[in-house]
Amino acid sequence: METVLKLVAGANRHLHTADHLTYVTYPLLKDVKLIFAVIENLHTAYVSAMDAFLTYERLYKRIMTVPDDYKSRLDIFKTKIVKRYNIDREHILIMEDLAQIIAYRHKSPVEFVKNDKLVICSDTYKMKNVTYDNVKEYLNKSKPFFSRMNRVLEKKW
Repeated sequence: METVLKLVAGANRHLHTADHLTYVTYPLLKDVKLIFAVIENLHTAYVSAMDAFLTYERLYKRIMTVPDDYKSRLDIFKTKIVKRYNIDREHILIMEDLAQIIAYRHKSPVEFVKNDKLVICSDTYKMKNVTYDNVKEYLNKSKPFFSRMNRVLEKKW
């Protein structure tokens, strides 16, 4: 039970960091490279929340194991937990999109800033643009998920 509470606290901490970077730090500094820090924090918050749900379900023996790799955990989360707790499919799409942006950036040889956009290029120079408005939209859409996580997992303790 302590593990679940730590994961929930970590998810809330990363969400708060992403929110602060988006609405306080970015408008103050106008540094487009902060956009990626927001994406990483938001993705980490989602992963911690997913792990909290999975650990909770494992404690009550509703799932057999919690796998080590991200894809397997996400598959279990999609098939079992989303239905049980009535979580909107949109949050799964946001998680996948954030993970894709992070993976795309790690593989990319070149990234640069142009017209207040973070542009990430692949080896073949296929480009992916990430803007401040994209990040704000991800953050605003994700808040109901974290609110639901807190309600569900706090109610249980």
